[in-house]
Amino acid sequence: MTQIKRKTSSSSERPCKKVRFTIDNEIVGVFDHQPSQLDASTIKSVNELSESEKNQWRRYSNPEDFFNYTGWDQGLMEEFKQSYYFDTGTGRVSFYNWLIRKAQGELSAVHHRLELLGMNEKINWIFIQPLYGSMKSITEDNMMYTCIQLKRINHSLHPTQDWKYADLLSRLLPRKKVQYGLSEGAFHSEERLTADGHRQSDFVCEKLLQYYNSYDPNQHAAPYASIVGGTAKSFMIQQLAVQHGIYIAYASLAHELSNAYPRRSEIADRFPKDGIRRELEKFWECYIVTSLADIEACRTAGITPAGFYNLQTKRPYYGYQKEFADRVMSLFNMYPRLRHTEVVKKQRIKVQAILSSRVDHAQVLLRRWRLELESNGDNCKIPSSQAGGVKPRALICVDEAHELFDNNSSFKFHAFRGAIRQRDLSRDLSNFVPQDGAFGVSIGTDHSMEERATVAIGVGKKMFPPITIPTI
Repeated sequence: MTQIKRKTSSSSERPCKKVRFTIDNEIVGVFDHQPSQLDASTIKSVNELSESEKNQWRRYSNPEDFFNYTGWDQGLMEEFKQSYYFDTGTGRVSFYNWLIRKAQGELSAVHHRLELLGMNEKINWIFIQPLYGSMKSITEDNMMYTCIQLKRINHSLHPTQDWKYADLLSRLLPRKKVQYGLSEGAFHSEERLTADGHRQSDFVCEKLLQYYNSYDPNQHAAPYASIVGGTAKSFMIQQLAVQHGIYIAYASLAHELSNAYPRRSEIADRFPKDGIRRELEKFWECYIVTSLADIEACRTAGITPAGFYNLQTKRPYYGYQKEFADRVMSLFNMYPRLRHTEVVKKQRIKVQAILSSRVDHAQVLLRRWRLELESNGDNCKIPSSQAGGVKPRALICVDEAHELFDNNSSFKFHAFRGAIRQRDLSRDLSNFVPQDGAFGVSIGTDHSMEERATVAIGVGKKMFPPITIPTI
C-alpha cells in the first residue's frame, strides 16, 4: 500500500514550516504549512452561530484589518494584500466583492476535489451555495465564516490537506436529515412484495413499457395511457422512479382543500384562466418542454429518478416547485412570439437559442438542488437489478386527473393529450435534449371519463386501454 510521508525542512525565518509531501520517496509537492489554529472539538457549526457572530467580517473594508481579524498567519499578510491589489488594479471591484468572489472560487475548488474523492458524504454544502438567484447575505456570511476557518489549516487550501478540510467541513456544515410526518413517511416507504414475491409496480411498469414501445402515431391518438382502479395509484408511480429507474415529471392536480399526499402541485394554480383549448394545449407544451429540460439536467447533475421524484413531492423542496412553475409560465408568455418565428427559418435559430439557455439554466439550478437532496438522503440510487433497459426518457404524469374534467368539459384533458402528441417546441429542444420519447400518464380518471374523452381523437385513431392496478 502506498504511504504518504511528510518531511519538514529546517528552521525558517517565517513562523510556518516548509512541508514536502512525498509518495514512495518521490516529492509530489512543497507548500507552506501553518499549524492549525483551531480546536476542532469546540468549533461551532454555521447553525450554532448567531448572525452577529457570522457577519463580523463585514466590519472590515481593507486587507490589513480583515487579515488581522481572521487570525491567519501574519507572515502571509503581504501576500494577501498583493493578491487583492493585483486582482482589483482597475479599482472597479470593492474589497467586499473581491472577498466573496475569492472565497467562492476557493471553496468551489475544494468541493470539486472532495467530490472526486468521495469525501462529501457528511458535508452539507447547501449552507454556502444558493439554490437559485443571487446569494443571500446569510449565505455569504456562512461562506466567509467557513472559508476563514479552512484557511487556518492551510492558507492556500492545498489539496494535500483535503482530508483535514473534509473533517472540518463536516463540523462546520453538518448534515441533518429532515424529519418527515407519518403520511409522508408511509408514502415513501419501501414497496412490499406480493405473496408470489413480486411487486405491484412490476405489472404497471411492464404495461407502460409495452404501450411505449408499441406506440404508432399513425394508429394511436397519443403516447398516453391512464392508470385506474384499485388503491395506491400514486404510490405505483413513485415506484416507477424508485424501483424501476424511470424519470417522472409529476404534477398533482388535487383540489385546493384536499389532504391528499402528494399535495397539490404549484403548477396546478397556473392554468390559463380563459380555458380555451388552444391556450391550454400551449400551456401543456410549455410544461412538457420545461420538464424534459429538467430531466436532462438531472442526468447531467447526478440527480437520480428517485431524487427527481422526491424533489417534486417532498416538503423540503417546495421551493423547486415554485421555481419550476415560474419557468413554465415564463416560456408560456413567450409562446406567441416563438410560434410566430417558427414560420421564418432564419428566426428559428432564436427559438432554439432561447430553449438552449433554459436547458443551461436548468442544469445550474439542479446541480444546486442535488446538494439539498443529498443532505437529506433523498437522492436514492437506482437498484442495480433495474438499471438499463429500454425505457422512455420521461413519464409525464398527471395525478388527480379527474380535475381535468370541469363541468362536464374535457378541454383540459384533450389539451394535455394533444400536447403529448404534438410537442412543437420540444422539436426545437431536440438539439439540446435527446428526444428518445416521453409518454403521458394520468392517475385518478375512471373508465367513464376515458369514454367521454374519446371524442375528436381522429378518425381511425385508437387509445391504449387503461391500466388497472392489480389487487394483492
